[in-house]
Amino acid sequence: MDRPEILFHDDFRESVEGSGLRGSLTACSTYKAHPSPFRNPYPLQLKKNPTPGYAGELRGYYRRSDGKDRWKPSWSAFNHPRDANSVHKGVDIYAPVGTEVVAVVEGWAEFHSTPSSDLGIRIGINFTAADGSKWDLLYGHLSSLVGASRRVKKGEVIGKTGCTGNAEDGTCATANTCGGYSSHLHLAIKEPISNGVYCDPLAFFGWTLDYQGDLRDVDCKNA
Repeated sequence: MDRPEILFHDDFRESVEGSGLRGSLTACSTYKAHPSPFRNPYPLQLKKNPTPGYAGELRGYYRRSDGKDRWKPSWSAFNHPRDANSVHKGVDIYAPVGTEVVAVVEGWAEFHSTPSSDLGIRIGINFTAADGSKWDLLYGHLSSLVGASRRVKKGEVIGKTGCTGNAEDGTCATANTCGGYSSHLHLAIKEPISNGVYCDPLAFFGWTLDYQGDLRDVDCKNA
């Protein structure tokens, strides 16, 4: 497969929050993805064992400058409001720094080793959905890349999680006041055109994450 002509526009490569979103299976598409973005059983924040059939956990910990760190996993979900003018354009899946991540789709992977201001070191994969439509899948906040730009298969290790870009909030690589970490993998799906729409990765791939239904915004000590 040759490198796609239209791939990873600046608005996709740089943006974490904004508009132009879609979340339904009707508006987007579907794809039989790898069961999880991680090579081994997915990392855990509070529980002792992974939930069978789940792809991972929503990032739950968020840093506060006053030291009263929060547990609010809903903030890591797709389309969650971040302020009056923007929403989260992807999904944040918890992972300690250095966790191996794999390609969950097959397609051309473009590796970006020079960190951007918000997504840091990143990978974009151009892939074809079940209905024949083309999409871009972005992995953000990586610490390192495994190999160079190439065609990848599902389950192939492509990088490791990190704190690059705007992921470092003071508790990414260093524990918060409750001994937890905010480190995570940012995943986003977008049409491979400038100003294209974003889709919910969980709906697109048929994944479920732990803490999807946890709407709490509490002190991390009460998580």
